[in-house]
Amino acid sequence: MDFVFAYLDDVLIFSSSREEHIRHLETLFKRFQEYGLAINRTKCQFGKSLIEFLGYQILRDGILPLPDKVNIVQNFPKPDTAQALREFIGLVNFYHRFIPNASRILRPLFMTLNTQSKSIIWNNEKLAYIRRSQDNTD
Repeated sequence: MDFVFAYLDDVLIFSSSREEHIRHLETLFKRFQEYGLAINRTKCQFGKSLIEFLGYQILRDGILPLPDKVNIVQNFPKPDTAQALREFIGLVNFYHRFIPNASRILRPLFMTLNTQSKSIIWNNEKLAYIRRSQDNTD
């Protein structure tokens, strides 16, 4: 079924019209029934043109990062420990597809992790990479 994306127990159906969506649902429900699978109706959303799915906003026109996650990245305090820097890099890396040259921006921060102990010594160059990561998450 090329109109279905499944991740563990989450299922997303792509349809271009209401009628097609109903046909897709019928097809999927028949398949679930064949294999003895049940759905939890309270967790279902049908016929939506905007949903949050696996950390993204899925819209009719494409995929965007969740605004609250973008806000977290943009307002992340300067990491003062290796663990905090790993957390920041993880947040930015999750949305790397939306950040031009993300790997180039993050590389010096990864290098900082490789050369530092538990605390991080910041200089203007390293801080610039943090700001560039935050500014490019719009």
